Amino acid sequence: MPQFEKYPAHAVNTYTAEGAITQGMALVEGTADGQAKAPGAADAGSFVGFAMHAAASGEQVQVAGPGGCYARAISDGTVTRGAQCAIAGTTGKLKAVTTADTYVVAQACTAGAVDGDTVWVLVLNVNNT
Repeated sequence: MPQFEKYPAHAVNTYTAEGAITQGMALVEGTADGQAKAPGAADAGSFVGFAMHAAASGEQVQVAGPGGCYARAISDGTVTRGAQCAIAGTTGKLKAVTTADTYVVAQACTAGAVDGDTVWVLVLNVNNT
């Protein structure tokens, strides 16, 4: 089986944190160019990727974005391996996609059993409509 880079250079971007960011949080575009922030709601559009480390407001944060990249993410409960995932809410955690979700942001490569579990995901950015 071929080996894949977890963070290929073309899929990692640096943003300025708009608010406190935790490692593994799903992020969306910030208010100004070059900023990233926690989502304002579940199933948020303007997804940019997952925070590779924690950052305080105003600090630089590296983000693993779409483009064949694997990243750590935080589950909002049970996420099975192979499940397509959407943003669960303003915490930037992931949930398994339901029929009501529009944006698929990742596919789980490992499972999460409880809220707060860290899971590995393949980063996507697919409009599911």
